[in-house]
Amino acid sequence: MENKLNLVVQLTKKVKREYESYIESLYKMAVDDIINFSYKTVMMNELKTIIENYSCELLEEWQIELLLNIDNLLETLYYDWIHFDATEESIYKDFLFDYWTWKYLSKNN
Repeated sequence: MENKLNLVVQLTKKVKREYESYIESLYKMAVDDIINFSYKTVMMNELKTIIENYSCELLEEWQIELLLNIDNLLETLYYDWIHFDATEESIYKDFLFDYWTWKYLSKNN
């Protein structure tokens, strides 16, 4: 278990460094470019947070070791997320058109 905790610490430091490096790169961009990268920034922060908070609980040592060996892990995860993210539009659609109680909304307006 001690080895796993050590690996999680290494992974957490890795994603934190990568995220900080990414944020530093934004400072060199024009304002319009920074705005264009806003979704990527939010998602990379979200991925970093998930790794920090759940790696110990949900990953095995061998999985953490694999992640530690991936160059630019957050970038890799982000671009994989973009391909996976195709379903997000349907999630928003379901929320907007199926989740809301339209009677409730009409009463409050």
